[in-house]
Amino acid sequence: MDDEKAFDFVVSQLEHHCDLNHLVARGTLRLALRSAGLDPHWVTWAQMESVVEKTLAAELEKRVVASSQLACDEIARRLRVRVEAGETGRPSPEDFLRRTRPSRASRPGAET
Repeated sequence: MDDEKAFDFVVSQLEHHCDLNHLVARGTLRLALRSAGLDPHWVTWAQMESVVEKTLAAELEKRVVASSQLACDEIARRLRVRVEAGETGRPSPEDFLRRTRPSRASRPGAET
């Protein structure tokens, strides 16, 4: 459960509660995050809860999703459980370095 990212969790919840396909759910959530000034790769569970509560319903309404506020309330409730359980969604230092540094095999002159 700790390895799951907040973005992926909410996308799966949108697919389930709103009957959106995967690409539409991802795109809608990305737009809601962008309007809040957040990056989907680095968003924490608490930040995601706030976005779902404050901006996601408006994005869903633009896509004519029925009961968008009810879906957002349920998704926010599920996010709140994770936040209260202590999940941060912050990458570990090792994850950060893995993303920002080239792998050893891709460096020039590296032995394979």
